[in-house]
Formats: sequence, structure tokens, C-alpha cells
Amino acid sequence: MSIKNISGKRVLCLADVRGDFESLNRLADEQSADLIIHTGDIGFLEKSSLERATEKVIKHLITYSPIINQETRQHLLNQQNVSSLRSALIDSDKNLLSTFPQLVDQTIKLKVPVYAVAGACEDVAILEKIRMKEYKIDNLYVLDEASSYLLHIGNIKLRLFGIGGAFVLHKLFDNGDGQATIAGGQGTTWITALQVGELIDTAKKVYDPSETRMLITHSPPGREGLLAQLALVLKADLTLSASLHFRMSSSYNDFSVVPNYEVFMQKLVNGRAAVHNIYNSVKEQLEQVLDNNQRILLDNFLLVTDRVPAPNTGKSLSHEEAWKHTWHFNLSDVSVGSVVLNVKDGKIGSEIKSEGFTYSHRNALAENKSPSSASNELANDNGSTKSIAVQPQVESNNANADNTTNPPLSPTLNQQYNTNNPRKKNPNTLFIRGLPIPCSEDEIKDYFSNFKESITTIKILTDHKTGNQRGLSYVEFNNQNDMLSAEKMTGGNIKESTLSIQVSDNSAGKNPNGRKGIGYKNKNKA
Repeated sequence: MSIKNISGKRVLCLADVRGDFESLNRLADEQSADLIIHTGDIGFLEKSSLERATEKVIKHLITYSPIINQETRQHLLNQQNVSSLRSALIDSDKNLLSTFPQLVDQTIKLKVPVYAVAGACEDVAILEKIRMKEYKIDNLYVLDEASSYLLHIGNIKLRLFGIGGAFVLHKLFDNGDGQATIAGGQGTTWITALQVGELIDTAKKVYDPSETRMLITHSPPGREGLLAQLALVLKADLTLSASLHFRMSSSYNDFSVVPNYEVFMQKLVNGRAAVHNIYNSVKEQLEQVLDNNQRILLDNFLLVTDRVPAPNTGKSLSHEEAWKHTWHFNLSDVSVGSVVLNVKDGKIGSEIKSEGFTYSHRNALAENKSPSSASNELANDNGSTKSIAVQPQVESNNANADNTTNPPLSPTLNQQYNTNNPRKKNPNTLFIRGLPIPCSEDEIKDYFSNFKESITTIKILTDHKTGNQRGLSYVEFNNQNDMLSAEKMTGGNIKESTLSIQVSDNSAGKNPNGRKGIGYKNKNKA
């Protein structure tokens, strides 16, 4: 436990620095930040990490590293095998994957306190060295199940809790290569049941109703029922998370995004059911290996999963409080945005900064229509269009002295409605996640070998800045039956990379209102 008195009032919240520790100082200066909270994949890596990381993890780190220039990136990704890839990285004069070693030798010094949790791609060996004080870095505080920090800032007492790593159900009871309670291996880290249990124990020891509590995770509680339950048990007022890689941060409470309390509770029920399925499959093995202290931590974990009211028992006061009053922030990658929490006079406000989404590609789809066109098109609920009569604009007699007409006081129909009518997407489309990088169209066709003749188009998505593949693809079919059969191939592998396959949001049977789903990328986008 640690208490910090901080006179500043601006808390900069970041995600996915990916080894560029110098950027923390730059961003702190730009945002006039007094401290930083980082939600994972900060870059706890050094050259020795390469021997422990898999080829897939190493290529992922290379692909998305902000400290590797494009020429070097392509050179590394073109290496023939993982041995030559590791050698190229180790033999380099620079630490290409992370500047963390420069923090250790104090070549880089953090200007403001940085509170961070581990992400999905970190080296568990380094995290253990930090916990054991083998690595001592000024102004760096790693949040985990055994620690919490109390900040006196802006007339409030802000208590920080954190649990790092990816949320992977089938690894909840797997400690990997971790020597203590931090779980991980092969260049990745994840959350375990015993970590959750220890965090509950840590929180109980420091409970103070006068504090404002924040839970910091890598995976978002908004998607994972277990983490939502953890926030509830910790009595968290705020949560901060990352890992979804959207281009804009989001800020919400569950009351604002779900239609009723029952839907909120169903997320928690689903989370409990998923966890218990895993727990029941390994329960007998756990009984044989857990010591007394670990059994206590496991009981704490089960307390989290079981804290869901039984059906027909009415609303739980604590759950309803969480539904309405726990506020969640999910961060975009630092490359496209950040959140600043302004803490002043006992209040916490927010500033969300984002590079935003690109819509300029739609200009190419616009049809040239006369402003005085006698008709306009409106989309109906089925995704088709209908025409409505529009009276031609009558020239006003009230002209200004410079012979310009007065602007209308209200928007015209052409301004009120989107008249773009892009070509209709193929309704028989699958969306694929988890492709190896790089991956070719032929490899995707070979994966769907039984349906090769039905595939009409394959679109492998690339990063608009770097031009590198993103591990995502759309596959279009010429009939619905083959598409639905191909969807059942989810969970298979290409180059040891596990695929997640689902019908695209814009496909048949998935979006009855005809609107474009967020998962469907416009193919005319630059």
C-alpha cells in the first residue's frame, strides 16, 4: 500500500504506449498532466524477453511498435524464420521493441508519476523483477493484485486498484511461467482466479468509505461480466480500461447503454456461467494442489463470480448502484487519442481527445445532384430508399447590399438527411479475426477449401497509416448456405493463429434494420 500527496489536478489516461516510454514525458507536457495512468501494453520488454516470446507475439510487437521505422519493420518481418528474427532484434544496437531498458539504466527518466497495469503482451519475468525491487524505476508504479495506491488530489482521496493482463477464460486457472501470482508466459500475460482473489483481499484491508475507488484493467469490464462483478465487489466508482483498439475513447455507465436492469444483470449471469464451466472442469485438480492461503484466494474469487442475485429476488441495492453510478472509461490507443481526468474541488471531470474516424471516403460515393432536384432519397427501415417530393428553392427577394441572399434559418432537407447511397454490400459475408501477420488470400482460400468455389471476394484489412496487415478480413460468398457452413469453422488455425469467424454485422440475418454494422469496413475507404 502507498499514499501519494499530489498537488496537481490533471490525470492523463493512456493505453498502448507499446514501448515508447519517451512519449509519456512528451504527452505529459502536452496535456499539462500531473500524473499518468496507463491501462496495459506499456512495453515491459527487454532483449532477453525475445527468447521467451513466440514468433506470433514477436511479429505482433514488431507490426505495431511505434519506435520501429517502416524500413526496419519490413526487414524484420521478412526474416525467414523465428531464429533469424530473434537474432536480428538481439544483435541490433538499439532496443527495437521497447525503451524500457533505458528506464532501468536511467537514460530515460519519467517526469511525472506513472501508474500502470500489465497488458496482453508483456514479459512476466520483468513484472516479477519490478515487484521484487530488482528493477527500481523512479516514478513508475505497477498496479497489481498485491498493491494499491492512495492519491490525495483535488480535494478527494482517490484509491487506485489494478489487475493487468488479458482476460482469457480458459487461462483463469493457469499460472503459466509466473513464479509468484503474476501469470504469463511466451511474451503474454493474463488474469487468473487467484489474482482476482488476492485483489479482493488487498481491497478489504484498505477499505475506507471516504475514498473514491478506481479499478484499472486492461480488458474492459463493459465486455467481461467477471470484471464487471469485480468492480462491484471492490465498490469501484470508476473503471479505466483499454484493449479494444477503437479510434475514439468511450465514457458511459451501464444505465446509459442497456435498456433495463435485467439486461445488465444478464451480463453478470453470463459471466458467472462461463467462469463456472471452466472452474467445474478443473475443480478436482485444484483441490489437490492448492495450499491453505490459495484456497482463501480461490474463495474470494468465487465470491466475485457468485455475487449475482437469484432470479425473482428483486433488485440488489449494490447492483443497482453499480448499474447507475459506476462510470466506465474505455481508452483508444495512445496513437489516436487519450483521456484527461480533471480533479478539482472534489469533482472528477473529463476531457476526451481523439483523432477520430475517417468519413472522407464517402465523398467518392456521392452522386452529383442538383440543389434544386425535385426529389430526395430517404432510407427506410429495410435499407432501401424511397423518394419524397421536394419543392425547388425559391429565390428570395430580400437580398443584402452585397447582392448575396440571406441564408435560410433552418436546414434544408438536403442538409437534414444523408443522401449518399453506396452500393449494396454482399449479404453473404464473414468477418474474420486473428489472422496471422502476414497472411495471403490463398491461405484464406485454402482454409475454406470446401467452399473455395463459393468465395467471390477476400478483403484483408490493413492499417491506414502503416499499410501493414491488421489480422482482420472479410470473405464474401455467393450463397448463404455455404457462408453459414463456413462460419462453423471458427476456432481453427492458420499458421498456429486461432481464427474467430462470424457473420458480418451487415450480412443476411444479422442486421434486420438494414443499417451498416460497425464491423463492416467500407471497401472504398482510402
